[in-house]
Amino acid sequence: MCCCAAGIEDAASDQKHEPPPSSGPDLDPSSSELQSAIPDFNEAIRLNPGFAFAWNNRGFTFAASGDYDRAMKDFEEAIRLAPKSELPLINRGRAYQSKNQYDLAIQDYSNALELQPDSQLAYNNRGMAYVLQKQYQSAAPDFDRALALRPDKIAPRISRRALRVVLGDLDGALEDCNLALQMQKIIC
Repeated sequence: MCCCAAGIEDAASDQKHEPPPSSGPDLDPSSSELQSAIPDFNEAIRLNPGFAFAWNNRGFTFAASGDYDRAMKDFEEAIRLAPKSELPLINRGRAYQSKNQYDLAIQDYSNALELQPDSQLAYNNRGMAYVLQKQYQSAAPDFDRALALRPDKIAPRISRRALRVVLGDLDGALEDCNLALQMQKIIC
């Protein structure tokens, strides 16, 4: 049984349920397990259409498989059902970013930060959207803030490394790269 199936019983009993503190299922986007989760989310939604967690995570699953239009519809429903949760906004921002709609992605990440000012994920993702728009000076503070919030996370360090390369700060990029490699060894 998929890890997502456990939420179906909760869906049947809850009227509304906000997404838990993660951006989506912890699955490899290329895995068959990810695709097999869709029927579980469908069933959770059928049992309780107000279950924001199921809408958010089904959207995450669609986005991971490249179906950004379906993903965004699910994220929009999760946002409607859980307007105080930043996670569906972050996930919709990722979908916009994948469609090269950087202004919309940045708006979603900014809205997520209004709801959760300490969201490392929103800062990191907004920083990447700024980089993709070549707004490097706007990206740098977002990566720095993401690292200040969660120095144990590799993603903002790798993101800042890429920015530092673009800006010509090769010493800083090398420092971030070495720290990320050290962190990776600790994780493994």
